[in-house]
Amino acid sequence: MHSGCDIWYTVASMSPSGVEDEYAQKWQKNDSISLQEKKIEIRRREQARATEMFGLAPDRLTLLGIEENKELDSPDNLARMRHHVESMAPDIVIMPMGKDPNQTHAWVYQVFRECAKDLTLKKEKPVIALYNEDPKTMEMRNDLFVLFGEESADWKRELLRAHHSQQQRNIHSRGMGFDERILRMNHLSYRSLKEMLPPADGSAKYAEVFEIELFGFSPRRAKS
Repeated sequence: MHSGCDIWYTVASMSPSGVEDEYAQKWQKNDSISLQEKKIEIRRREQARATEMFGLAPDRLTLLGIEENKELDSPDNLARMRHHVESMAPDIVIMPMGKDPNQTHAWVYQVFRECAKDLTLKKEKPVIALYNEDPKTMEMRNDLFVLFGEESADWKRELLRAHHSQQQRNIHSRGMGFDERILRMNHLSYRSLKEMLPPADGSAKYAEVFEIELFGFSPRRAKS
């Protein structure tokens, strides 16, 4: 429970393809498992570590196990996603904006929207979705800017660096770490906002940007 909010964290897929072969081969020198299994375990541990650093108990982390090595729209993947959304029945969901080249981002975004519409009908319960900006995002509405300063940025850097395999992959492929890549995007978003209007928080240097989608809100409720 954080500031009165009951927070849960879901990882749709381990995305082992995002772990470099050389990184996985050097990891623990364990030859009893396959390279793919090593990559999955690396990502599992990184997600668990980041969750712990964020301040959530281990039982608040769900590894959904969506398989990317077969058709994403498989009945099994769809059933897992639908069951999870219905069982959690969230009030607010924060997730990547799905309009980008990442096929898993796009798939989760599409399926979640279908599940959220069904959830509001079944349980008569509105849901708010906050789709966050990603460096690969191609299109989104900038509905909400959440500003933060250097202290929060340092904390965010530590959380991002917990994903060490992603940090190294970004350094090798882009010449900058995972942390620097995300914080650079946040700083550019802050600068874009500052060009439109002067932010009230003078200590801010970064901004998280979200597109908002409302499910199950009547026009009267949305206006009130």
